[in-house]
Amino acid sequence: MTRLFAALFLVMAFVPPAFAADHAMMLAADTWVCQTQARYNEVKKKAASLTGKEARALRKDLREQEACLFVEEDDIEDMLAPFVQVVERVGDMVKVSFWLEDYRKLAELHRKILRVQFAGWTEKSRLRTYEDFYK
Repeated sequence: MTRLFAALFLVMAFVPPAFAADHAMMLAADTWVCQTQARYNEVKKKAASLTGKEARALRKDLREQEACLFVEEDDIEDMLAPFVQVVERVGDMVKVSFWLEDYRKLAELHRKILRVQFAGWTEKSRLRTYEDFYK
């Protein structure tokens, strides 16, 4: 049994993990994450021309449809480790996966905590390393 653990230790020590380049990534504030690349490009163009109530209505609509999520700074603070994981890369777009935690106060001493996993496409330039994000 100890030989097995010794062999596993040697293999793990000398083989770099596949996720090392994408370890502890974060999203920049005000980032769109959509289910498809085409939807991302469409929403990005549409959102650029909207302001105020119209922009908030678009964000709410797309979130309810589960088509896109607009990640704000408050959402980033509620991300769970391992934060943002890059699942796939295509050109300047990346498919990311992350968990968000949502707290709802029901009564004075009661809270509802909801943990939801999101996966979708965004621009590679919207990713930040964990260290850069907290500087």
